[in-house]
Amino acid sequence: MSSNKLNPIYVALDSHQYSRAARLATALPASNRLGRALLAYAYYKNNQPSNALNVIQETLNWDDNKIAATEENNSSSDYVVDLLSSGPPKKEKHQTMDWITALPTQVCPRDIADATTLDTFSISMSGMRLPGMVYKLHAWVSQHHPTIRSYAQPKQFEAGLHILVSQSASDDNNNDSSKILAGMQTLAIQMSRISPSYTAWASQTALWRWQFSSSENKNK
Repeated sequence: MSSNKLNPIYVALDSHQYSRAARLATALPASNRLGRALLAYAYYKNNQPSNALNVIQETLNWDDNKIAATEENNSSSDYVVDLLSSGPPKKEKHQTMDWITALPTQVCPRDIADATTLDTFSISMSGMRLPGMVYKLHAWVSQHHPTIRSYAQPKQFEAGLHILVSQSASDDNNNDSSKILAGMQTLAIQMSRISPSYTAWASQTALWRWQFSSSENKNK
């Protein structure tokens, strides 16, 4: 899609005219992934989180996403269920590690593996306090598009840290944090080959895994 059709959307967003931005983005073809990311962002900024989430779901088309986001008896997405009710949720919740770490079976479209599109989706997801979805998105992109891994993997790692912080502040029992820590440790090892600064993170995640494992063994 030519940039001149996206410019009015950016102008509306910069002017805080989120309803106008949503109308303009809705007029774009559904195949325009950046346009859909901007639509989700406009809905999010206009305090319409359920609409934003629906746009994200439809655009990413994850085979398990709608189930995780709408089935009230499924604890894998308590927070998203809250999003679909009226008004913003009063308490931050998280998605289970099983949902977060299970990547979609379908191939990630190439136009989603774009830094601007990724960042636009991620801003909306992060704003709605869905770090698990941010983590899963970047893992999915990295799996299918190696050329963007150096950009996506640090974002995935950062989202993993947000998940751990969210869990530590939760009242729920979080005995499965080691699942995401395993993925984060692998990420840190891979990224340390490019940037030595991640060597320390690899050691840190290994330590956290050991601490979680020791804690779980004591509770048995």
